[in-house]
Amino acid sequence: WTQIRSFIKGSWDAAVGGPLSKEDYLDLPRERCRLAKEKREDAYAIFSRYKVYIEEKGWQDSMDKTSELIQKVMQTKDLKLFDRIYVDEVQDITQAEIGLLFLATGREYDNLF
Repeated sequence: WTQIRSFIKGSWDAAVGGPLSKEDYLDLPRERCRLAKEKREDAYAIFSRYKVYIEEKGWQDSMDKTSELIQKVMQTKDLKLFDRIYVDEVQDITQAEIGLLFLATGREYDNLF
């Protein structure tokens, strides 16, 4: 689940362009994704089955919802929902979620704490 949430669907690239392709996921540098390539193959196979399952059910996960919000917010220029955002346990959220917080401050990175 961590690989799906953190990289395949939860990276900034995935949030703005859709889930990473298998090739893009496997090509992530070791500094960015420490999981060995053989294990990434397994993780992507699990993601592929998961994707089919949730599509058949008509469900969305939190990363689908985050990506959807990012797309909507990016279409709105000069949107500033918050003056400041304070985040606790930031290590537990994805790149996409951090990006959404950044967009919510009007793209002012100094306003994220």
